Amino acid sequence: MNIRIIKNANNKKGHLYNGRFILEKEYEPSDYEGVNIVRYYIYNPEKNERTELLPGKKKYDIFKIKNFDKKTDNIYFTTVTDTNEANQSITIYKYGINSKELEQVYTVKEDISEYNDYKRTKVFVFNDFYLLFQNEYIRYNLTETYKGYFEFDQFLYCIKEEKKIPVVDDDLRSNGIENIKLFDNNMCLIKTGFNLITDERYDKMEKNEVSLEKISFINLGQLVSELLLSKKKIGLDTIDQAFYTETFPYVAVKGKYIVYSKVKIESHEEQVVFFNTETKEITTCINRNIYSEEDLVWSYVIGRTPYIRLKIKGGTQFYNLIKNKVDISFLEKQRVETVVNDMFIVSERKKHLIGKEKLFIAVYRYPDLKLLHREKGEYMGCIATDRNNVYILTN
Repeated sequence: MNIRIIKNANNKKGHLYNGRFILEKEYEPSDYEGVNIVRYYIYNPEKNERTELLPGKKKYDIFKIKNFDKKTDNIYFTTVTDTNEANQSITIYKYGINSKELEQVYTVKEDISEYNDYKRTKVFVFNDFYLLFQNEYIRYNLTETYKGYFEFDQFLYCIKEEKKIPVVDDDLRSNGIENIKLFDNNMCLIKTGFNLITDERYDKMEKNEVSLEKISFINLGQLVSELLLSKKKIGLDTIDQAFYTETFPYVAVKGKYIVYSKVKIESHEEQVVFFNTETKEITTCINRNIYSEEDLVWSYVIGRTPYIRLKIKGGTQFYNLIKNKVDISFLEKQRVETVVNDMFIVSERKKHLIGKEKLFIAVYRYPDLKLLHREKGEYMGCIATDRNNVYILTN
């Protein structure tokens, strides 16, 4: 295990890892209201250096693009070109980090002002051949006191044929795709419907306004195939659903587990569910007094074991849901910043005989909490490129 400290990294934010490289994005206002320019950088943590990608090509943060193909070094970005008409030309490009090849993937003419406060678009890149687009539109609630992106339409785009195939599945079109996450090679998790915890929507929307939420699985190849065939009912394997009096604030892939929160609105009770994708076993725990996102419990999979984090007076504890007991504890002066690759990254305050308290960063290994590293500095972030390399950013 290599633990490396990157000093003077106070301005490093938004690191993403794509299997082979670390990508950093920076944003700045553009001439189009509500739309930012975005710059892409490849960040080398060993040298604490970064290189801007295609600096001569202006990129815009319009489409929210998520690439599932982790075996390639391709990135996707969006450009905008003014035309002689009222609309602009919006184009998605694919760029190979190693090959340096730039390829135009998709172009559409639209009024970019719609992306200010009316429309947003998600793009799921399945592979080099197919993209799934979801357009989301602002809709007010019945009392016109709240608005959100609650209307949807989707289409599958075939890159080689330059062909759009509308999605006709009623569930996807009515409730929308909140997210798709890839796990276990070609299996993917699909969360449909919008949650009611965000902005306390449960107090602002009537029963006939909310969506049916589902957490489902499907093989990625099967999903593409059924979209190509315009299936009216995609063959999703749904493991749980919620509606009106229940909602899913989040769902995540953590190791072999699908972890999600299910909140009962009326009783303000949260059930945290750990679904083992290998054995299909379910482990749960209950958390009460849930009124906002800040009240949700923090869940972890550490050493392939489900844990929840408990904030108590005098420190932090981690509750092992398999053993039904607390078996990891940290003192009040130890703030657990994150848990990555079965290691606890902890900020510690140490008071010297003379002078003020000083901040240290310590790394402890699960399960014995053996100290692997301690160094003076203020924690700013962490990058885990794989199971063997962890970079800790300090100020």
